[in-house]
Amino acid sequence: MAKAHPPESGPPQQFANVPPPLDLYPTSDIRFVLVELGKIGSKIDNQAEDLKKQTAKLEVIERAVDRVKTGAFVAFVILSAVVTFFWWALGDRIANAVRTGLQLPALQLETLPHYTGAPPAVAPLLQPDQAVPRK
Repeated sequence: MAKAHPPESGPPQQFANVPPPLDLYPTSDIRFVLVELGKIGSKIDNQAEDLKKQTAKLEVIERAVDRVKTGAFVAFVILSAVVTFFWWALGDRIANAVRTGLQLPALQLETLPHYTGAPPAVAPLLQPDQAVPRK
């Protein structure tokens, strides 16, 4: 049989040779990461605010474009209605005037008082090396 050890009275005389516990990451690294995460979080908040401002600006531009498109459509409808009304009211007169204008005999040059039978005089063309006289 094995000898029984007498109960020890007092603190142990020898300690086990155990190294101290190791940190997975140094405390300064953890602080650095937390600070950087805080900076990134604030940047994200700023981006969200900027996005809200840009969205408001885009909504104003969208409204303006909508108004211009609506105004153009209304102007087109009104202009079409006015042209249609005038064509309805004056269409026969316009058509008769066009028909009459096309059926007129060609203008005879001999009936004009200043017609001499010779072609009209044309100013001579300048040569490229000639300068135009200035007054």
